[in-house]
Amino acid sequence: MKMKLVVNDKVIGKVDDRLFGQFMEKAGVGEPGPEHIFIPGTEQFQPKAVELLKAMKIPVIRFPAGTTIDYIDWRDAVNNVPGRGKDRRNSVDHQGKEMTNKFGYDDYFKIRDELKCETILVLNLLDGLSRKVPLEEAVTNATGLVAYANAPIGAKLPEGMPDWPSVRKANGHPEPYKAEYIQIGNEWWIGRFTDAVKAGTGLKSQQELATWYIECLKKYLEKIRAIDPSVKIIIDGKLGLGSAVEGAVFGDPYIKKNVDFLTYHTYAPGKMDDIKLDGAPYGKITSEELWKNWVSMPGHFSDKGENIGFDDEIIVATSLGYRVVSTEWNWNGWGLKNIVPKPEITHFLAAQLGAAGFLHGLMRQGNDIDLATQSMLIGSGWGIASIRLDREGKKDACYNPQGQATMFYSNHHGNKLHDISISGNQTYEQPYQNSWSPPKKKVAYADMLVTSTPDKIFIHIINRSFKDKLVLDIDSSALGKLADEAVQYSLEGEMDYDYSSFTTISRITETKIPVKDGKLAVELVRGRISIVEIERKK
Repeated sequence: MKMKLVVNDKVIGKVDDRLFGQFMEKAGVGEPGPEHIFIPGTEQFQPKAVELLKAMKIPVIRFPAGTTIDYIDWRDAVNNVPGRGKDRRNSVDHQGKEMTNKFGYDDYFKIRDELKCETILVLNLLDGLSRKVPLEEAVTNATGLVAYANAPIGAKLPEGMPDWPSVRKANGHPEPYKAEYIQIGNEWWIGRFTDAVKAGTGLKSQQELATWYIECLKKYLEKIRAIDPSVKIIIDGKLGLGSAVEGAVFGDPYIKKNVDFLTYHTYAPGKMDDIKLDGAPYGKITSEELWKNWVSMPGHFSDKGENIGFDDEIIVATSLGYRVVSTEWNWNGWGLKNIVPKPEITHFLAAQLGAAGFLHGLMRQGNDIDLATQSMLIGSGWGIASIRLDREGKKDACYNPQGQATMFYSNHHGNKLHDISISGNQTYEQPYQNSWSPPKKKVAYADMLVTSTPDKIFIHIINRSFKDKLVLDIDSSALGKLADEAVQYSLEGEMDYDYSSFTTISRITETKIPVKDGKLAVELVRGRISIVEIERKK
């Protein structure tokens, strides 16, 4: 494939560093997250895991849970809780299974201090919203985490709240941790959440539900603001109860004044062996068709075949003046072994390209989206953790493909998005419904964008082709005087990667390319991600 890319001096958007954040999740359900980060038999973190964490240049981390947060008590994960004794307790997840808390809040903040990143803490909302616990009690319990993390010693706390700053001091940290963000609840729209609310409250009409949601949210917001007026607050951007409820809740003046961000989540594909064509199961899919399917997710696609992240679903937020974040996203699929006939490739390299494509979508939506956290940061059970841990501590930690893509972009990007012109790019139709991921009318074989800083230009290129090398002529002369040499950084992996090898899928290569009057030529073999950096001349 032969193409041309012309970079224009016009800046069309911003790219926030916080788009390349991570979600350190303790999920339960077979994935304990960071519970295995310790050297076995010690309280010391595995050095290789910390090394990989630092290399990711993570701007913000969400902690500690998503779905599970609305079923657990944060107090289980700290020591010296009043009335509970010195030790931490185990928690019970949303499926009734026990979760250990060897890695708790103080352990998280210890890593946070090493990484020097921002923090999103997530609070339990469902206890109060479903009336499992009386509302006032539920709010006091949940927002106690804000006091534990952010209130100084001696602070005046809401009536009835324990002296959490003193507990933090007893746990070895007298100074506030100063978490920057608080998220209230998780995925309010999901069926188990809305079913629990309806069953627990007995409310049925949209008006009754809207009134109750507003009442509950106000209680949480008031107490959070009383503890820390400066913290930024995130809530879900979908409620799963109809547009009338969403309009009332998100349009409420008090909520609009006190909530900073609405969050949207996305995962794809889900069950990789659930493949349909025109609504009917399809059992003759080839390796190339699978590849083209896998690299086109997650995210929506424009009529040019470019990933544009979230489509119209964020309009509710932007039309009401909210900023947007995505506190959970990833290429998340399982069931490869069930695909018949057995493909000649595995999905891992395609997942890396799919994750990179979604990052392009987030960067294109940077005028509306300020922050994103990829799920999940550390794990030993599921194949989507950015960093993979050996539960027995015998093998060094390594990157999984999706997280390595985000690490790559976090290290190589600018904060201004440039207007570009592309000629010669071809597209293909992706006609298959793969579980959660719908068909795509157009997917570009090459997905490209350009960002910059005052010192450098970054040309981001994804070659989605299953077979063909990409030859790209680049004209960046409109950006002024540039260095005579560029560096092409590439993620290079194999389509048949063996997950059992417990190794990082892709190596990062560096190739020097001559630049003359802002013009250069680059090549990408099939299935590659490259970022070309050109320094500006002073």
